[in-house]
Amino acid sequence: MERASISAGRVNDGTFNRKKVLDSLWPVLLLSVVAAVVLYRDHTSASNLDIVPDSTEYALAAHRFATAGEYKILVEGRWLPPRYPPWFSVLALTPAYLLLGPEPGNAIYPITIFGVAGIVIAFLLGKKIGGEWGGTAAALAVLALPMYRLWSRHVMTDVPAAVLMLGTCLLYLRLRARTDVRPIVYLFAGLVTAVAALFRPVCAAAVLPFLVFVFASPHLALTLRKLAFLAAPLGVAAAASLAYNASAFGSPFRNGYHFWVPVPYDYAHLTFSLSYVAVNFEVLWKTNAMLLMCAAGVAWAMDR
Repeated sequence: MERASISAGRVNDGTFNRKKVLDSLWPVLLLSVVAAVVLYRDHTSASNLDIVPDSTEYALAAHRFATAGEYKILVEGRWLPPRYPPWFSVLALTPAYLLLGPEPGNAIYPITIFGVAGIVIAFLLGKKIGGEWGGTAAALAVLALPMYRLWSRHVMTDVPAAVLMLGTCLLYLRLRARTDVRPIVYLFAGLVTAVAALFRPVCAAAVLPFLVFVFASPHLALTLRKLAFLAAPLGVAAAASLAYNASAFGSPFRNGYHFWVPVPYDYAHLTFSLSYVAVNFEVLWKTNAMLLMCAAGVAWAMDR
């Protein structure tokens, strides 16, 4: 009788656990379906590659890589290296051509997948802060952003890079919530940050919060191990980019911008100037970035 009751208890516990898992999964599954419907764009429509020349270069360079094994675009009868480095096209878009066929519009499907993944990550972020209702609110807030919906329907790096940055935020919260984090966990954070930086170099800034954790360790040996795991993927990404530049443009320090837009990029005083600061700040002021920063500051102050 005792063994029978113990067995029944285990079955009941198992059934309860499965039910709990299913109950926790259905909101994110429902949100994923909603996001897929909202963000979906047919490959026939996407084959227009509306953002010229960016979408055209990304998609057609990936197409050439998938069909001929070289990262180039056709310009006036000549195969030339695109303005952009190969990482986004090769890593994100080429698999779509290999799996779905050479239709140029197939490049839109990886973007859709990234868009849906961003909604899922937003849900997980919100859930860690405010439970399932908080997760649902966070996911719907991201889906409600007009620019997120817009760029999820174009073959561009904006949404994939944003999703990877959201991924680093989720990793940051997970690391912050644990005190017994092994150094190898930082390798995964470094990998996500490195891929994001390969898509858009500015995303390398995502490594900064993790550096705070690295140097917070009181033990030098542990700090160095964590730093090695975190920095190694970024070092590999930088080395790969420099190697590609040397192969395609003859120097590690020249890239597609120097090749296609020598003015201003071949002239340091035209590329970098303090006179651009005021113009850039004016553009930034006209966006919602300042409003979001103020809201984040208020939320941080209230939390403190």
